[in-house]
Amino acid sequence: MAALRAIGEQGEGSAIPPAKSPPSHFDRLLEIYTSFPKTEGPFATVTWIPTRSVPSNPNTLYHPSSDAELERGRITHPTTRLWAHLFNVRYRMLLVDLAHAFHLPGPLVVGGTPTARGRLRDWTLQEMRGRGQGGSAASPGSSHGFPLKEAPGPMDPLNTGPLNTGPPFELPYTLALPDDQRDRWRLHLALLDTSSELVAKPRVAGGSEELLAELTAIDLAAKALVEAQLAS
Repeated sequence: MAALRAIGEQGEGSAIPPAKSPPSHFDRLLEIYTSFPKTEGPFATVTWIPTRSVPSNPNTLYHPSSDAELERGRITHPTTRLWAHLFNVRYRMLLVDLAHAFHLPGPLVVGGTPTARGRLRDWTLQEMRGRGQGGSAASPGSSHGFPLKEAPGPMDPLNTGPLNTGPPFELPYTLALPDDQRDRWRLHLALLDTSSELVAKPRVAGGSEELLAELTAIDLAAKALVEAQLAS
């Protein structure tokens, strides 16, 4: 029960969520379920669709694929590809933060101040809750409705309107952490620098200034902490 309560407090669902906290994953899914229109029979026509027209498998493959499903979800619009690459970098940052936290011993907080392990835990949750990686996920697929294709392809579905993209969630080429502790912090630094380079590109390409400014502030604060770890 204690483990379930701890998971709930991290955003999956809490019996008594804080008044100002965003709804948990469970609450969001329950709201979608209860809002979905009832039908009069198993084959009734539903005119309201609660989802955007997005591909099942959005991806950033560089070359066209012979796999129809992969090609249908291949992001070719240049601005959208920048956002997708940014999302993939933020997703890798989340995975690295989580893996590194599990490799560090000791408590999460000492004297009311987060330890290095606690910071990594907090960064992981920050990405999951919609700041950083989560925020960039919303931009291509939800709030802005960035187009999937630069031009319609022969495999695109007909008469459904333009497809929007969605977050690709593509795994990095490796999930392995460096053996040396200092090299692990250097990996964080490299990912922060990569994110900063990509953030500068969507800003020119007409991205959300508010979101990009937030990502910049998040990364500057994280970079200062990582550099402090390397200097110690």
